[in-house]
Formats: sequence, structure tokens, C-alpha cells
Amino acid sequence: MATITEEIYNQVQSLPENLQMETLEFVNFLQYRLAQKQSKQFDNVSLADILEDISQHGTAFSDIKDPVASCNIATRTATR
Repeated sequence: MATITEEIYNQVQSLPENLQMETLEFVNFLQYRLAQKQSKQFDNVSLADILEDISQHGTAFSDIKDPVASCNIATRTATR
């Protein structure tokens, strides 16, 4: 049984070149759309914002007074 990739290859291979190009353009569109969707998940959100939100709504991080300072410490520790 052929994999999906092999099946796509076999189907596209039998198309005329102009339709192969159209297929390639569609694949590029799908890749672009996926990248846009993934990047929107983290737009305008920083780790400091997340920690601050958690510290205001829960007790696990309520002892964090300055989320930005906490991030800087974590970053320096992680890069050593």
C-alpha cells in the first residue's frame, strides 16, 4: 500500500505540467496557511504576560512579583 506522499506523487505525475504547477502552488498555499495559523497562536503574547496572568489567577505562581525579572533569571540560567 502506498503512503499518502507516494499517492500524491503518482497522481500529480500523471497530470499535464500546467496542472502540476497549479498543484504546487496549492501546496505552497497550504504551507503558508499552516505557518500563519501556527504563528497567530503566539502573536502579542510574551512569557512575562503569561506568568503575570497565572500569578493573578492562581496560587501556584502568586509569589512572583515581577514576571519580567523571573523570565530574565530563567533565561540566564538556561543559556549557561
